[in-house]
Amino acid sequence: MDFLNFKAITQTGNFKTPSENENIEYKEASWKLPKSFWETVSSFANTSGGIIVLGIAEDKSKHEFSITGVDNVEDIETQIFNDNNNISCLNRPVIQNNDVQISFFQNKTIIQVIIHPEPFNTRPITAFGKAYIRTGDGDQVATKE
Repeated sequence: MDFLNFKAITQTGNFKTPSENENIEYKEASWKLPKSFWETVSSFANTSGGIIVLGIAEDKSKHEFSITGVDNVEDIETQIFNDNNNISCLNRPVIQNNDVQISFFQNKTIIQVIIHPEPFNTRPITAFGKAYIRTGDGDQVATKE
């Protein structure tokens, strides 16, 4: 999994592809990290891995995404690494320093986080006590199976 190159994806800041799928998730995160970030971390780690891009809004009616940016970059990056190492958030850390990239597009900051798939013998990765899996473009609570 590689970081996305938004200069190659869009010239205007709006785009339709790549869309969210089993390995890509976009999230708005202007001032704080959304709680659903950790559910997606769990689901990617428990399936085939993926990339979470913070600072992207979705217009579901147009099936389009737009780069909105992250305003509070330092605090969100700090929160990612603090919560990554907080056992009440994730049962064990899965994000390393080189898994996070901060990039810029038209004066907007984007944070990309690569989540690698966990080996089968170390799964599940849980977020807030629940294991998630990725199905299509969504995160689902995993069953015991």
